[in-house]
Amino acid sequence: MIVYVATQIWGADKSADFGVFKRSRIAKSCFCPVKHRQHFPALVAHMSAPWVDNALEWLAQQPGRTSGKQNVNACQRVWLKLASGKGVSSPNRPGDNFCDGVCVDPNVHNITHLYSQSREWLHPNKPSVVTGRVKGRIYDSGRGWGVNTQLMHLQRYCKDSEIDCKSKIFIAKPFKGDPNSLLTKRASDNATEWLTQQSRTR
Repeated sequence: MIVYVATQIWGADKSADFGVFKRSRIAKSCFCPVKHRQHFPALVAHMSAPWVDNALEWLAQQPGRTSGKQNVNACQRVWLKLASGKGVSSPNRPGDNFCDGVCVDPNVHNITHLYSQSREWLHPNKPSVVTGRVKGRIYDSGRGWGVNTQLMHLQRYCKDSEIDCKSKIFIAKPFKGDPNSLLTKRASDNATEWLTQQSRTR
């Protein structure tokens, strides 16, 4: 069982650096005095695939906000679901999990293709201020944090770890519903057909 613990490095002025992550094994239990608990995030214990542990270690070493607590937690949540085969769910695609039944592994699967498919499942960007929502397109209410951003970080991990994430097995259809490209085309065709019918009746 692997746990990631955000540890403190105390300086002379009792300041703390929360950006250090260490991999350790749980023997019995962890105890933190009440007066110090506000300094420590909750310990997260999980059973996971080796690549998830390695990717989280890599992520915690990245500069800036990339290695921040929220970013690490968001990636951990999605990577564990992908690795376990449970798939990633979204209220925007009810009953249609991303990679449901597939235990994703960057050493086996083409992550670059999977990243592109995540846009077909949920479009990561919010609607344009100028043009508004594209008809038929299903957007990610989390603005990319449903699965798209996590797969982007996973691609970067593969590149830095020299894992070839392109010449692998393709997950051709990681979700059951229609892709965004087809939904928007269908909506566009329906709109064109409606306009044609309106012009004929005049």
